[in-house]
Amino acid sequence: MIARDRGSATVLGLAMSIVLLAVGFIAVTQVQATLASHGAQSSADLSALAGAQTLGDPCSAADQMAKANHVLLTTCEMKGTDISVSVEGPAPSLVAALFHRFGLPIGRVTATAVAGPSGN
Repeated sequence: MIARDRGSATVLGLAMSIVLLAVGFIAVTQVQATLASHGAQSSADLSALAGAQTLGDPCSAADQMAKANHVLLTTCEMKGTDISVSVEGPAPSLVAALFHRFGLPIGRVTATAVAGPSGN
Protein backbone atom coordinates (compact mmCIF):
# COMPACT_ATOMS: atom_id res chain seq x y z
CA MET A 1 0.00 0.00 0.00
CA ILE A 2 1.35 3.39 -0.96
CA ALA A 3 1.31 5.96 1.84
CA ARG A 4 -0.50 8.60 -0.24
CA ASP A 5 -3.41 6.17 -0.88
CA ARG A 6 -4.09 5.90 2.81
CA GLY A 7 -7.66 7.04 3.61
CA SER A 8 -8.83 6.99 -0.02
CA ALA A 9 -11.42 4.32 0.79
CA THR A 10 -12.94 6.68 3.36
CA VAL A 11 -13.34 9.42 0.76
CA LEU A 12 -14.78 6.97 -1.77
CA GLY A 13 -17.19 5.58 0.84
CA LEU A 14 -18.32 9.07 1.79
CA ALA A 15 -18.91 10.01 -1.85
CA MET A 16 -20.93 6.83 -2.45
CA SER A 17 -22.99 7.51 0.67
CA ILE A 18 -23.83 11.01 -0.54
CA VAL A 19 -24.89 9.67 -3.94
CA LEU A 20 -27.06 6.99 -2.33
CA LEU A 21 -28.71 9.57 -0.06
CA ALA A 22 -29.43 11.82 -3.04
CA VAL A 23 -30.97 8.96 -5.03
CA GLY A 24 -33.06 7.94 -2.02
CA PHE A 25 -34.28 11.50 -1.52
CA ILE A 26 -35.26 11.78 -5.18
CA ALA A 27 -37.08 8.43 -5.02
CA VAL A 28 -39.04 9.42 -1.91
CA THR A 29 -39.96 12.75 -3.48
CA GLN A 30 -41.17 11.03 -6.65
CA VAL A 31 -43.26 8.54 -4.68
CA GLN A 32 -44.87 11.34 -2.65
CA ALA A 33 -45.72 13.31 -5.80
CA THR A 34 -47.19 10.23 -7.47
CA LEU A 35 -49.30 9.34 -4.44
CA ALA A 36 -50.62 12.92 -4.20
CA SER A 37 -51.51 12.93 -7.89
CA HIS A 38 -53.31 9.59 -7.67
CA GLY A 39 -55.14 10.69 -4.53
CA ALA A 40 -56.36 13.87 -6.21
CA GLN A 41 -57.51 11.92 -9.29
CA SER A 42 -59.37 9.39 -7.14
CA SER A 43 -61.09 12.23 -5.28
CA ALA A 44 -62.08 13.87 -8.58
CA ASP A 45 -63.48 10.58 -9.88
CA LEU A 46 -65.48 9.97 -6.71
CA SER A 47 -66.81 13.54 -6.72
CA ALA A 48 -67.93 13.26 -10.33
CA LEU A 49 -69.62 9.92 -9.66
CA ALA A 50 -71.38 11.32 -6.59
CA GLY A 51 -72.67 14.24 -8.64
CA ALA A 52 -73.81 11.99 -11.48
CA GLN A 53 -75.72 9.64 -9.17
CA THR A 54 -77.65 12.19 -7.15
CA LEU A 55 -81.27 13.14 -7.78
CA GLY A 56 -80.74 16.58 -6.24
CA ASP A 57 -78.10 19.19 -6.95
CA PRO A 58 -75.15 17.38 -8.59
CA CYS A 59 -72.58 20.04 -7.71
CA SER A 60 -73.60 19.97 -4.06
CA ALA A 61 -73.18 16.18 -3.96
CA ALA A 62 -69.80 16.49 -5.70
CA ASP A 63 -68.71 19.15 -3.21
CA GLN A 64 -69.71 16.96 -0.25
CA MET A 65 -67.70 14.06 -1.65
CA ALA A 66 -64.70 16.32 -2.27
CA LYS A 67 -64.82 17.57 1.31
CA ALA A 68 -65.04 13.99 2.58
CA ASN A 69 -61.82 13.28 0.65
CA HIS A 70 -60.07 16.41 2.01
CA VAL A 71 -59.84 18.22 -1.34
CA LEU A 72 -61.39 21.43 -2.62
CA LEU A 73 -63.92 21.33 -5.45
CA THR A 74 -62.74 24.13 -7.77
CA THR A 75 -65.12 23.73 -10.73
CA CYS A 76 -68.36 21.87 -11.30
CA GLU A 77 -70.23 22.05 -14.60
CA MET A 78 -73.10 20.16 -16.13
CA LYS A 79 -72.55 19.38 -19.82
CA GLY A 80 -75.77 17.82 -20.99
CA THR A 81 -76.18 14.74 -18.83
CA ASP A 82 -72.49 14.65 -17.86
CA ILE A 83 -70.92 16.36 -14.87
CA SER A 84 -67.38 17.69 -15.07
CA VAL A 85 -65.49 18.46 -11.86
CA SER A 86 -62.04 19.71 -10.94
CA VAL A 87 -60.52 19.30 -7.50
CA GLU A 88 -57.44 20.66 -5.80
CA GLY A 89 -55.52 19.13 -2.92
CA PRO A 90 -52.31 19.93 -1.07
CA ALA A 91 -48.97 18.84 -2.52
CA PRO A 92 -46.75 16.83 -0.20
CA SER A 93 -44.58 19.17 1.85
CA LEU A 94 -41.31 17.55 0.75
CA VAL A 95 -42.22 17.95 -2.93
CA ALA A 96 -43.40 21.54 -2.43
CA ALA A 97 -40.22 22.43 -0.56
CA LEU A 98 -38.01 20.90 -3.25
CA PHE A 99 -39.78 22.69 -6.10
CA HIS A 100 -39.78 25.97 -4.17
CA ARG A 101 -36.04 25.63 -3.57
CA PHE A 102 -35.47 25.61 -7.34
CA GLY A 103 -37.83 28.54 -7.97
CA LEU A 104 -40.79 26.45 -9.08
CA PRO A 105 -43.60 27.19 -6.63
CA ILE A 106 -46.03 24.32 -6.29
CA GLY A 107 -48.46 24.02 -3.47
CA ARG A 108 -51.45 22.22 -4.91
CA VAL A 109 -52.23 19.08 -6.88
CA THR A 110 -55.18 19.27 -9.29
CA ALA A 111 -57.28 16.69 -11.10
CA THR A 112 -60.34 16.67 -13.37
CA ALA A 113 -62.99 14.02 -13.96
CA VAL A 114 -66.20 13.62 -15.97
CA ALA A 115 -69.07 11.25 -15.17
CA GLY A 116 -72.45 10.61 -16.67
CA PRO A 117 -74.68 7.90 -18.09
CA SER A 118 -73.05 5.27 -20.25
CA GLY A 119 -73.41 5.74 -23.99
CA ASN A 120 -74.98 2.39 -24.94
